[in-house]
Amino acid sequence: MSNSTASSVSLNALAKILGRSKSGLHYLEKAGHIRRNSLGKFDIADVQRAIAETVDQSMAHRRKPPSPIVRTAVVRTAHDDCSNGDRERVFVDGKWIPVEQAEAMRDRYLRLLAELNQLKGAARKAGKPFLPEQGG
Repeated sequence: MSNSTASSVSLNALAKILGRSKSGLHYLEKAGHIRRNSLGKFDIADVQRAIAETVDQSMAHRRKPPSPIVRTAVVRTAHDDCSNGDRERVFVDGKWIPVEQAEAMRDRYLRLLAELNQLKGAARKAGKPFLPEQGG
């Protein structure tokens, strides 16, 4: 750890800057992943490097890919008797919709989820809390 006072901060300030909980950072300190400098403070760059090298990589196996769920619906299939032949439909949010429409909804959901995760990552890198806009 460096002894620079310019980037040395308390545990509380470090938690705010990194967007992590104080208790989680305290645990990382006790486990030896991060250390205080001679002034009893944390160097931001050293902590970020240590977290990237140890904690984030060790948690990667726990992350799950986004689920291809269409909203919160239980999907069931049915066949409509149409003059054009049978059309497969799925039950989403209390109504039957064509499979193509459900797939379009899923694709839009996954695209928006990817955008949200990108915005969260940018906020985290900037050291700012992520506050999504309301509405939409």
